Amino acid sequence: MSADPVQAAVAQLQNASDGIGTDKDKIISTLKDIKDPALRKQVQDEYEKQTGDNLNAMIKDEMSGMDGDLATALVGGPDGKVNQGEVAAIEADKAMHGGFLTDISDSIADSTGVDRKTMRTITGGVVATVVLGPFAGPFLAAGGGAMIGTDIGGTDEEALYKALESCETPEAREELKKLYALRNPGRTLDADLKGE
Repeated sequence: MSADPVQAAVAQLQNASDGIGTDKDKIISTLKDIKDPALRKQVQDEYEKQTGDNLNAMIKDEMSGMDGDLATALVGGPDGKVNQGEVAAIEADKAMHGGFLTDISDSIADSTGVDRKTMRTITGGVVATVVLGPFAGPFLAAGGGAMIGTDIGGTDEEALYKALESCETPEAREELKKLYALRNPGRTLDADLKGE
């Protein structure tokens, strides 16, 4: 960042969100680079001052799915503090269950108001039908199409390890587990790690 880290961060966020297309990776990396909650609060305030829009509104408008969740978490609260357990839960979920089809499925769910788990099951059923034939798709969708259709590609182990290692305190690790379970109803981080 430049001599004025607040102005530099605001400029990067504006450039990443202006024009045709959104540079999601730039938004996320810019927000990750802000380590100090006081500085993050200044970026929140300055962004709103310059654009008339708050960061969360911009993210909601420009991003969806797990990337949108991650960027929203990285904005932090009104005090600029980030919940590291929440960030780690999103990153672990993305590492184990993210990917092209999950991004599409979650984007559709976010824009239509449909539950993400339901949309992933529908997406999984459609993909299974296309790949395995018309009789297999509905059967597989009913029995876990969300996993079959949207988890193609396996786990990004490096990203998963980084997410887990980012929770340095027992409290942060417990928060990670709790928030991961909230993101994945009926599942736990421990069980999913054993399954990976």
